[in-house]
This record gives sequence, structure tokens and C-alpha cells, in this order.
Amino acid sequence: MITPESIKKTSVKTISGHLGFWVFSFFILLLIFRQPGGIHTIDFIYTLFFFGSLVPMVYLNLLTSISGLLKRKQYILFGLISILSILIFSIINRLLFDRIADLIFPDYYFVSYFTFVEIIIAHMIFLILATLLSMSRSWFDLLEYQKKVAMLKKDQKEAELNALKGQVNPHFLFNTLNNLYSLARQKSLLTAEMILKLSDLMRYVLHETSDDFVRLKDEIHFIENYVNLQKLRTKNPNVVSFNFPHQTGRMKIAPLILIHFVENCFKHGLKADIENAFVRIDLELKDGILGFQTKNNIGVVDDIEDGSSSGKGLLNARKRLDLIYGENYHLEMKSLDDTFNLYVTIDLKPTANK
Repeated sequence: MITPESIKKTSVKTISGHLGFWVFSFFILLLIFRQPGGIHTIDFIYTLFFFGSLVPMVYLNLLTSISGLLKRKQYILFGLISILSILIFSIINRLLFDRIADLIFPDYYFVSYFTFVEIIIAHMIFLILATLLSMSRSWFDLLEYQKKVAMLKKDQKEAELNALKGQVNPHFLFNTLNNLYSLARQKSLLTAEMILKLSDLMRYVLHETSDDFVRLKDEIHFIENYVNLQKLRTKNPNVVSFNFPHQTGRMKIAPLILIHFVENCFKHGLKADIENAFVRIDLELKDGILGFQTKNNIGVVDDIEDGSSSGKGLLNARKRLDLIYGENYHLEMKSLDDTFNLYVTIDLKPTANK
């Protein structure tokens, strides 16, 4: 954020840099121009007069050419203007010593120590140095700006991820409480067991998912517990299957990013009173690539489970996949006949050590 304090700080830093450059240059030239036997008053005056052509040349070039022509990539025009500036201010330098110096300081006799070619070379060196310093400053400013933009984007991404992640817990709890309500309304004896399993799930959600990435085996175990919880809802648990590898190595995954897909299977698929209802979930891991596939029959959401949260889970999952994995994932969803198919692949290798 740009504030008056930051502008003031930048201005002071810029002015200090310019003063430092010219003070340093002054003493370097003073050492070059000094007469044998030490530094005398005339040496200071001579150096000041030499600066009389250097300083305006440098700043005129900075204001007109560097700030405009280089940014517009008009390099040839910049080169021509620079050469012209060097010639004009070299001539001015000779005039300063041949005409003006004697008028201002009549008690001194001034004569240029250098030939016209040497004066041109001196002006060229200063112009090149000033141009390089200005370009390097612009380059560092650009790097600093890009760094701030990157940090801003990172903060914005983290804020969006936290917001999406914050939606997972209440969404998950909302759907599971609906399941409990269905069982309670039926006066099912499984309600108590389901509450116990739910408490284990919520313990993982609340205490194990605060990090950006969790161990894949922990996430698989969480999904397995959720599937077992959902099996309590059906008269035939065999129509529900979850296949997964038992060895996952050091692979990690963003927490709760797959649970929305699993919830979708049960919410829109498995119904106790529908014939041929099924849910099949397959998770595989090969060379660091996670393949996750779900298949389920397409049922009708009942009044209890229907509501404003419908569809938000899949949208949340897609957004989180975009933000976290970018181009390292692929998601497909297809409805074929009476079956809904979902397949997602995620490259877990970039986040294995996080």
C-alpha cells in the first residue's frame, strides 16, 4: 500500500543516492585534477567548473532519454541523442574554461588540462555510468515490485484457500447431520454408533487438517472411515466398495480435497430404497500420480438432503484443486445412462516434501 510515509522514504533514499554518487565523483575528479604538492583552492574550483557540464548532461539524459526512450525500446534514437548530448556538453565544458571561468574568477588563470577528445571521453564515461546505475536501479525496483506482487498474490491465494477450507468443515458436518437426522427419524438403533463414528471423523477434521498438506495415508484412512459410516445407512453394505493402496510412501495431499467427491456419491447416488444402487470408489497411486475414481447410480436427492449446499461441495473442490495444484491435476465428470462417473488425477510429487 502506497502511503505518504512510503513516498517520503523513497524520495529521501533517491536523493541520498544521487548525492552520494556526485560527492564520490567529485572527490575522484579532484584527485585527478589536483596539482603537484597537494590539493589547492584552484583544484576545487576547477572540479566544480568541470561539473558544470557533467551534471546537466546526466540529468537531461535521465529525464528525457532514459525515462522515455529506453522504456519504449527506442534504442537507436537513445544512442543518437546520447552522442549529441556528449558533444554539446563537451563544447560547453570548453567554453566554461575558455570564457566564463576567467570572468567569474579574474584572479585565477584557467586553462583546460585536457584535449577536446579527452573531455568527450570523460563525458561519455559519466553518461554510461549514470545510465547503467539508472537501469540497475530500475531493475531492482522492478524486482522489488514483482516480489511485492508475488507476495500479494500469495496472501490472496492463502486467504481464498483458507476461506474455501473453512467451508469444508460446516459443509461436511451439515451433510453428516442430515444423515443422522434421517436415522433418528426412522428411530434406528444405528444412530448411536453413527454419532460415535462421526466424532472420530470430526476429530480428524478439526485437529489434523490445519496444515497445508497431510499424509496421504491419513487422508485415505479418513475417507475409509467416512465410507464405513455411510454403509450404516444402507441395508446392503456390499453395494459400497472402496479400494485403495496400503503403501503410499511419503506422498502428501491437500486435506479434505477428495471428501467432496465421496460425499457426492452417497448424497446423489446410494438410496436404501433404490434397486441397483451402488457406490464404487477406487484410489490408486503410481509414480507419484494419484488416480481417484468414483462411480455411482444417479438417484434423487430427498427433501432432507436437498438444500442450498447442493453442488457447493464439488465447486469448492474444483476451486481448491485450481489454487493448490494448478496444471498438476485433471478432473473429468460424466453422466452416462444412469451412472455418474468422476475421475481426477493429481501429481503429488511437487508436494511430497512439504
